[in-house]
Amino acid sequence: MVAKIFVVFTILFFCYFAQQQLEHFRWEASYFAPLFVVALVYLAINFIGACIWSLLLTGVDEPHHFSTTTQIFFVSQIGKYIPGNIVHLIGRVVNAKSIGIRPTSVLYTLAFELILLVLSATIFAAITIYYSDLSQFSGHIPSLIQLLTIGLFCIAIATLIIFFSPKLSARLGQPDILNIPKMPPIRIFALCLALFWVCYMLLGLSTNYLAESIFNVKFNNILIVSGIFTISFVAGFLTPGAPAGIGVREFMLILLLTPIYGELCAVGVASFSRIAQMSGDLLTFLIGRLILKHRKVTNIWSDSPQSNDQLSIIYWGTYDLSKPRNPILHDSLEQAGCNVITCHENIWTVNNDKSQIKELSRWLSIACSYLVAYPRLVMRLFKLKKSDFIIIGYLGHLDIFVLWPFARIRGIPIVWDAFISLYNTVVEDRKMFGKRHPVSLVLYAWEWLACRMADAVLLDTNEHADYFRRSYHLEHNKVHYTFVGAEAHFFLSSPNIKDNAKVDGPIEVLFYGTFIPLHGISTIIRACRLVPSEMANWTIIGKGQEESKIQAELDSGHISNLEWIKWVPYEQLGRKIQEADVCLGIFGNTEKSAMVIPNKAFQIIAAGKPIITRDSPAIAELLNNTDKGVWLVPPEDEEALAQAVKEAYLQQAELRSSALYSDILYRIKPKAIGSQLIDSLYRSRVIS
Repeated sequence: MVAKIFVVFTILFFCYFAQQQLEHFRWEASYFAPLFVVALVYLAINFIGACIWSLLLTGVDEPHHFSTTTQIFFVSQIGKYIPGNIVHLIGRVVNAKSIGIRPTSVLYTLAFELILLVLSATIFAAITIYYSDLSQFSGHIPSLIQLLTIGLFCIAIATLIIFFSPKLSARLGQPDILNIPKMPPIRIFALCLALFWVCYMLLGLSTNYLAESIFNVKFNNILIVSGIFTISFVAGFLTPGAPAGIGVREFMLILLLTPIYGELCAVGVASFSRIAQMSGDLLTFLIGRLILKHRKVTNIWSDSPQSNDQLSIIYWGTYDLSKPRNPILHDSLEQAGCNVITCHENIWTVNNDKSQIKELSRWLSIACSYLVAYPRLVMRLFKLKKSDFIIIGYLGHLDIFVLWPFARIRGIPIVWDAFISLYNTVVEDRKMFGKRHPVSLVLYAWEWLACRMADAVLLDTNEHADYFRRSYHLEHNKVHYTFVGAEAHFFLSSPNIKDNAKVDGPIEVLFYGTFIPLHGISTIIRACRLVPSEMANWTIIGKGQEESKIQAELDSGHISNLEWIKWVPYEQLGRKIQEADVCLGIFGNTEKSAMVIPNKAFQIIAAGKPIITRDSPAIAELLNNTDKGVWLVPPEDEEALAQAVKEAYLQQAELRSSALYSDILYRIKPKAIGSQLIDSLYRSRVIS
């Protein structure tokens, strides 16, 4: 009863202040734009909320499909506006049960979600108080000790629930109802906290944006505004009987924002943020209903997939055509008998190595290219006939976030060619950031979410696919692999078979590629020093991340039989490979180098040239040491590499006169690669 009286009082208080302060406020058409922007922010916050729920379901080992749980979350959000403020939670339980998710799992994830909500808000508000100057406030602000006490209280409640749940379950006579199926790991809780903090910062930014755009009031301390909105938001959320916190949140905002913005602006911001939230929640509900509608009505589009056996595929995105993976995969699907429709905007016309882009102007140019490209791609998608699936080409880590809602509306499965993990590449392989760095956490969360948006995730080797399954907790049938292969002109170029009687002198050893840790170029240089110049001439083609390091190693001691060419046009690589007697793969000792088969390995095999590369679980899927012309050596072992080059020198006559890889070539040709992918998607029922 007391709670109901308080809710009614706060609503009346807010209405009175709004009427008093906004009586002479003049509405202008230009105010629609900031309101729409903030409504989209609330839509994004709801989407983050769906991600948090999916994370917690994953943490308790509850099988679910991300798109389905997102649809449930979106539809149930409208229940917040029914007095009692728990209908949206009940809606999640009921709808989740209807698709086979256990109610006990949903109830526990909701409990953890509420505890994390309060705990994250407490920590965020405590940080706000600690780092902000609060002398300008005349009203009461919770002290740091009070907030920390609330946080510890939340942790204590969670601990008691976990500790006593088996006993409570037994006392109720239902052993499963309060028995947590599995405690989510700490990193799941950490990710959820981080996502809640992102939401709080978005709330603060949107509040300040409304104040500046509509009332021309600017306050530079975004942290304190975010903290104020966080306290108000959570207070409204947790107050019993307040539908979506109406009245309570506005009451708190007016009290706490008035010293910053003044009464008129504080009341206005509270009012317009409520309008924006209601608009965002309505958009969320409509999107959820739209997704549900297209799940139930599979033949609503008259332009359904073709009825014959030919699959229709849309190759969609801003993928980089300079990376062999994309043109090869596109060609492979066509040669496998599919009708591949290209829907592409090329924004990567200059820089092949993204890690080497340093200029801010270049990044701003790329960002502008993205902003122009995505509306075009979406409009073209809706003009195309419905396909059997959409494949997002590499690099598509951002593309999938844009495509996901529109693909769901049209009911088309998404196959995301992840190809590489940005987290693994940037953090674990190139070591550009530590594992606890905020950028690393964002990259991990980004890829975790992208994997759940896709109906199928595609990698280049089975070992790489297993890494994604382990790291992002994916079902086995969701992750697929298909070899990179090589472009057609590498297959067409035949080896230079020389007259064995005239063979003499050193052999030509070739390495080409970007200078990244995976390649192990330092190992190549050290091996070069161990091989006499009369046995081998070495050529290194490339540049990149470790360029300065390699230059320093070469400057430390001259190597007469080594030539470093900074780069050659890609179309000339075939000729360079044919001029070599033996080609080098990779020799790094990183986790990534054990999971991938580099594109150069396929090109060398297609050209029929001997290859020396590191031994790894990934390369074992294609080659072994018993194959003629193949040397697999331990990683970062210059002595083993040097010994392999010496053996190639001794066998040069035999190798030059032999046709290598006759029993391997058929596996890496485009038609075989495309057919393998299609068969894999059929088996996992991504397509039917």
